[in-house]
Amino acid sequence: MIERLEISGVNAEKWPNVEQYIERKIGRLDRLLPRHAKKSVHARVILSEGNAKRKLAVCEVIMELPHNTILAKEATANMFSSVDSVEDKLARQIRKYKTAHFQNSDRRLLRRMLGRVRRSK
Repeated sequence: MIERLEISGVNAEKWPNVEQYIERKIGRLDRLLPRHAKKSVHARVILSEGNAKRKLAVCEVIMELPHNTILAKEATANMFSSVDSVEDKLARQIRKYKTAHFQNSDRRLLRRMLGRVRRSK
């Protein structure tokens, strides 16, 4: 579970049990994070109502990771479906973050090891 998860909202009391649902859905995204980022991740969830005519429920999540900040926002008729959509968006963005920052980590390790072997000769 993500340790630092802040939930705030405008008229958030309209949606019962939404805080527990958010903690469960957004909190388990830490499984996708790299090890070093799990302790330093900070997620802020902002709940609000969108357009008054269409009665939209807006869920916005700002996740601060080392070297990056991920933002996902969704507006649907139901707050629970907004949270689900935001979770999917965040999962895709975390996977993209991992491939961008850690794809070449094996190459770096191999270069370091080869450099040590060459220096020891």
